[in-house]
Amino acid sequence: MRKGPPHCPLPSKPKGGHKMTEPLVGTPISEADFEEKVLKSPVPVLVEVWASECVPCPMMLRHVEPLLRPYLSRIRLFSLDASTQRQLAERFQIRSTPALLVFLNGQLVAHFVHQVDAAHIHERLKALLSEGGK
Repeated sequence: MRKGPPHCPLPSKPKGGHKMTEPLVGTPISEADFEEKVLKSPVPVLVEVWASECVPCPMMLRHVEPLLRPYLSRIRLFSLDASTQRQLAERFQIRSTPALLVFLNGQLVAHFVHQVDAAHIHERLKALLSEGGK
């Protein structure tokens, strides 16, 4: 099994240094629209979770992006900046980034944290989306 990059614990306060300023794939989401766009979605939802201070976030999310492409016509994809949406990150017990959350029928059904094993993520998504994303 391939070892992934180190994870980034969420800082208690933003620090200087490397900054990831935009999501890689998903539409940005916030606490204000999370319930409507994610929890009430009629289709499966994937949320990429990243933080502006996280150095390995771009690496992991760029690695995962190609395996999401086959599903983009059947899912909604959002991006959550955990450094600015801390309450939402805490709600789903995000303590480090990068992470990928999968929601079906308003329920969190999978949570991948700082994992870059594309084969494992692909197989898990394939199984989940065949159950709830028809």
